[in-house]
Amino acid sequence: MKNIIRENSIVFLGLGNPGRDVRSPHNIGAHVCAKITDNLMQEEKTCMFIEKTINGEDIVFLWNIDYANLTGNKLVKFFSTQETLRNIPMVVFCDDIDIKPGKWVMSNGNNSHKGHNGIKNINIYKRNYLKVRIGTGRPANEEDVYQFVLEKLNPKDWALVEDAIDDIILQLPKLILESKNLVKG
Repeated sequence: MKNIIRENSIVFLGLGNPGRDVRSPHNIGAHVCAKITDNLMQEEKTCMFIEKTINGEDIVFLWNIDYANLTGNKLVKFFSTQETLRNIPMVVFCDDIDIKPGKWVMSNGNNSHKGHNGIKNINIYKRNYLKVRIGTGRPANEEDVYQFVLEKLNPKDWALVEDAIDDIILQLPKLILESKNLVKG
């Protein structure tokens, strides 16, 4: 693989499903990274790898590296060693059906995956990372959760998600600091 992440970088990882509608819950993480890097036209493409400096920090943005639920399996291939992966600061952006649209929450990635299979898969390989969960709300019918995370959000909820993402972008310096603190222990 030609794109290997350097040890002095910070990784911003957006969960998403390549080729799927960007306005679906499972693609919100990819949308965050695309929006921060001004690559909205590229957000549906497979395996985006972009380096950008923010506040003097080298950030590597990754999104759509595999289907959201298999992200951890591919993530390890971007690092020269497992040790590098364990020690590098990382922020993972993902959807959360238990949070209302327009709200977002930061937490340590090694706490519960709360049923999100993408987070569960990342936790196999990395424990200390910052998880940014962006609310989408739940579907009316609980049995439809699987389909809900793959389908387009309604325009009202999508507008609230966009507001949350704009707020997250304003908080990037805090996210960078928090991700570095988690690795230090």
